[in-house]
Amino acid sequence: MVQPPIPVLVLPVCFNLALPPSFKNPNKISDHVCKKSSVQTEEPVFFDCMYVQQNKSILTLSGRPIGTIQNNAGNYDLTTTLLHPTTLKILNQFQPVKQIVPASRLDAIKFDRNPYSPQQDLVGIAIYQSHIGGINSSRRLLNLYSTNQQSSIKQVLNGLMTNYQSSTSNNNCDDWNTVELKRTIHLTGKNKNQLPILRIKEHIIDNDYDQKSCHAEISKHQKTYQIQFNGTDYPIQQITKNDLEY
Repeated sequence: MVQPPIPVLVLPVCFNLALPPSFKNPNKISDHVCKKSSVQTEEPVFFDCMYVQQNKSILTLSGRPIGTIQNNAGNYDLTTTLLHPTTLKILNQFQPVKQIVPASRLDAIKFDRNPYSPQQDLVGIAIYQSHIGGINSSRRLLNLYSTNQQSSIKQVLNGLMTNYQSSTSNNNCDDWNTVELKRTIHLTGKNKNQLPILRIKEHIIDNDYDQKSCHAEISKHQKTYQIQFNGTDYPIQQITKNDLEY
């Protein structure tokens, strides 16, 4: 039986709900986290926040450049911080060992507000990248983080490419190519090691244009995967093994 996709439901952003008056502006929350953080103190380039755990906690993300950055091209760290919803006391922080190393330009880091679990304890963070020149491309990567009532934060999925588009310039019927990849995540209604088993549907459209005939050949591919939490993370090697081609 085909499972329905994740419902179109936007989880609440933290600054749209009841907060102390001085913290209704997300910039105020960003300033507070920067001042209290044990990881970094400088102002982040990217910042976002949202309620989790059925509004019992606030989760923030902040991305800061590592080294010299020009036009957002460079490496970034990514810190997630769990806050008490009324006092904004920092309950926990998590910073992955690996930095974010974009292929070229890092356009945005923000929460994916799809509800990956009914308890709001499995949270997505989307990373958007782009490249212009030669082959123009854009891609979206998804990380998943588990938060629980013990105020812990754990990354359980790293770098699943959910969207990719690329194209070469079409100039007087020269050879050119376009690729579009889309992966959608669906709930199966089952759990493994206390986290949801997820079904991933993959769709790829590849357009090749021949210079001699100025004719386009279109190929379409579809695959379905299922990933389970193994107690440490969601293994996705079988899905991403061909992603280096993009």
